[in-house]
Amino acid sequence: MENMLAQLPDLKRVSSISNYGESIVNLTFAEKTNMSTRLFEIQSILRRLYPQLPARSSFPQIVPYGNGEKPLLTYLVAGRDHFAVREARVKNDLYKLCSAIEGVSRVTVEGSRQPQLMVSVDQMRWTQYRLNPDRITAALKDAIKEKCAGEVQTESGYKYLLWVRNSTSINDIENIVLSTEGTQLVHLKDIATVTLSQSDIDSYYRINGKDALQVSVYSHREVNTILLSRTVRKAVDEYAARKRSSCSVILQNDASEPLSAELSLNYRRLSIATGIFLGFLFLFSGGARNAIILILSLSVTFCITLLLTFLMHIPIEIGSIIGFSVSFGLTSDNSLVMIDHYSRNRNRKIIGALFVSTLTTLTALLFFNLRFQNQRPETGAFCSIISLTLIASFLVCYWFVPSIHHFFKGVSTIPVAITNRRAHIRRLRVRLLYAYWLNRLAGKRKWLATGVIILIGLPLDLMPSTWPNHPWYNATFGSGFYQEEIRPVANTILGGAFGFFLRNSSTPLNTPAAGDKVLNIHCSLAPNAQKGSINEVLHQLEKELDTLTIIQKYMLVIKNHQEGRITIHIKPRYINTILPYNLKNRLISRSLYKSGVTWTITGFGRRYTTAVQHPLPHFRIIMTGYNYTALKSFEQTLADTLLKNSRISNIKVDYDRSNPYSNNTNFELAVDAASAGYYGIDQRRLIDESGFVAGQHAGIGDASINGDLVPVYVRDIRSDSFSRFRLLNDRLRTGPTQFIKLSAVSELKPIKVSAAIKKEDRQYSCILQLDYVGNSVMGSKFINRKLDNLRNRMPIGFSATLLTDTYSSRNGGSGRYAILLVYVFIFYILCGILFESLKQPFYVLCMIPIAYTGILLSPMLTDHHFGDGGFAAFLMVGSLAVSTSIFIINDLNTAGAKHYNKNIVAVMLKRSRVIFFTTASACCSFVPFLLEGDRSTFWFEFAVSTIAGLITLLLGIFILLPVFLWKNQQ
Repeated sequence: MENMLAQLPDLKRVSSISNYGESIVNLTFAEKTNMSTRLFEIQSILRRLYPQLPARSSFPQIVPYGNGEKPLLTYLVAGRDHFAVREARVKNDLYKLCSAIEGVSRVTVEGSRQPQLMVSVDQMRWTQYRLNPDRITAALKDAIKEKCAGEVQTESGYKYLLWVRNSTSINDIENIVLSTEGTQLVHLKDIATVTLSQSDIDSYYRINGKDALQVSVYSHREVNTILLSRTVRKAVDEYAARKRSSCSVILQNDASEPLSAELSLNYRRLSIATGIFLGFLFLFSGGARNAIILILSLSVTFCITLLLTFLMHIPIEIGSIIGFSVSFGLTSDNSLVMIDHYSRNRNRKIIGALFVSTLTTLTALLFFNLRFQNQRPETGAFCSIISLTLIASFLVCYWFVPSIHHFFKGVSTIPVAITNRRAHIRRLRVRLLYAYWLNRLAGKRKWLATGVIILIGLPLDLMPSTWPNHPWYNATFGSGFYQEEIRPVANTILGGAFGFFLRNSSTPLNTPAAGDKVLNIHCSLAPNAQKGSINEVLHQLEKELDTLTIIQKYMLVIKNHQEGRITIHIKPRYINTILPYNLKNRLISRSLYKSGVTWTITGFGRRYTTAVQHPLPHFRIIMTGYNYTALKSFEQTLADTLLKNSRISNIKVDYDRSNPYSNNTNFELAVDAASAGYYGIDQRRLIDESGFVAGQHAGIGDASINGDLVPVYVRDIRSDSFSRFRLLNDRLRTGPTQFIKLSAVSELKPIKVSAAIKKEDRQYSCILQLDYVGNSVMGSKFINRKLDNLRNRMPIGFSATLLTDTYSSRNGGSGRYAILLVYVFIFYILCGILFESLKQPFYVLCMIPIAYTGILLSPMLTDHHFGDGGFAAFLMVGSLAVSTSIFIINDLNTAGAKHYNKNIVAVMLKRSRVIFFTTASACCSFVPFLLEGDRSTFWFEFAVSTIAGLITLLLGIFILLPVFLWKNQQ
């Protein structure tokens, strides 16, 4: 399949995973590939390939990656009447009600137990009558099969064959004649027991301990899920009110609730951001006239943005609303800068700096979208809205702001004179004091720069432990004395904020509580647990929950024989009391005495689990090759070689963290071909007979029992007491008069289930995991020496590479932080073009690491985890730092070279109000994300880190930037 699919055009990557009973092939295509055409080609290839697949293989299914369908609404239906009656009512009423609603694609009912007719055959009795399973099966099939009753011709001339099925009863089945040898009639009831029972199920659904059915409602892809959810819930609520006396319908899950809650939250954020912004507007805008101009310019900006959003068909969703709330602070920067400049100078000379400032922010948004578009779908709309708002803001600043100034009369070309003598003297003192301290700091510029560098931090943590082919480095920085004695102290003292960030950024984020109204209990057993074990474990817990009065309801869901969960809803009057916490502590205490079960309890506090948290492996070796047998041989050889070192421990061949069955043990029935041939045994028949004894149900068709079609199964009457001893020692029929024990021709041996077979680009791959007791540098050197020896014996096409579990390797850190270098280089080019200088852009770029210092220290100051939101803050704060610095240096260049230092002081003080206001407005646009806490981890981290970076940016703008620009000779 891989070889044939690899011929498809635009295919970038092929990978596969082969496990017991299934195989998955993943295809990754290039961007802008016509997937409809590729889908048609894949279907054609699979149709040609299917006849060549092994017998009993299903036809391959094509599933778009990441498009797994999930139900929109899930209900549990419980009642007082019989389970079968309730099931019929659900399928006839609720199923049809939901299916008739426009927008619903399908409705499923789970947890139902289908009736089945079980024929339990006694092997000893059929042997007595000289019968065999084939004879019994043939007689049953003949009794229940459809029979052709003749031909029917319609008025239009079409002819049809009429097939009929006789309606039978259990008594008719029992009286089926199996043999008529001699004068004795042998009926089915003489050798078997016929019972009408319910089929075994692997999934259980219960409400308050009572059996329930799960009804799942699915929606079409292009439908408004929030509106559809409201429509379906209203219809189901009306149905539940009518059937209240006979059944209860409880909503288990609504997939649209998080989306609806997030939309409401974003509308709230937008309202809060608007209110805070308007408050700052009237406090710092510098008069009613400027405030009116600013409000009008922002109104026109957002009107243009809405128009462009409509024309470009950008949906109004979560990302769009977040973009509107954040864009308040960003667009006010452009408007306020232009208003301030035009009020003072009555020209548009600042438009070049404004254009470059807008380009820097658009560049940051471009990198933002490229980095997070796969992880967070809403970032596309978020970046699109902010980009359109910035473009509209630039156009408004260029045309609208000067025009609206001319609309107001009495506009002066010079600043308003200061008539208050005390205020004039106070401003003069501030100016002289500011100039004095700038001059003092400029005299100690080298010491100041050194202190700033140490505060930011030297990248000592990034220095590798060894540097191949550089003996001088390995003898100094790579030596054991430096690594063990000097490096920890040097990293702590000289690492600064950057070192703190590297040492603490990999700290795992505590999983937030599941909620403040429910307790979630998740229970899991070993993969080889028996059927029904998980149900017994949770049923015991349900009996204890029935006695508690603080519980409003609890719902149980078991989807397979390995894991299940219980959701406990607390009564509203007890939610804010200590009782839910006492219940959680009681459940935790109970879990400690239930061995063999893994419990996870969330809600009302921190997450609790009894799962063993295995540490990450110290070293991992990935091996690839084109021959699976040879690759496994090399892997085992390497493992045996490494185990000769006493420091190597916990080595695992075929390591696979994603496969829970990698360390399981199964039993293999190994048949001796020579012994089987000696006895003349057909191995295929031997396997069938063994499966029959082991309890496999042989389905032979459907019987019409009292007008209902019921599947018929045949099994051994002792299959419920099946064991390994019975399998090996019970007599199995291998011929008309021949019986044999499996122990005579076979052996039941335990075998280890190997991990899934993985391939990357049609090359097999496997991972060897090991721990090294001792210094990691020495361990790396030892393993690399062994790998070099192994590579010399490997043929072409095989490889072995050592991987280390570092933060960057797990999170792609080295790759994503390399984006910042390209990002900074683009800023340098833009500033160089604007200033027509190669020196002044360096002063601008110096503000970026100073602003980043606040981001790096924000996890320590605010006790939050640094994740993707923090990295997004790097992109945003960097562009804001460059934008602010651009306006200062642009004003300084416009002022001229005469009285250079005085011009620095004048520009800084003149820009101080605008800088403070734009920074405050940018911070205010992120305040709504802080008010909600860490409910949305990404945006909370983004807001906290951005605000921290903007605060440290103010220190850099007002102290370090003028000091760097200061000329001591004046």
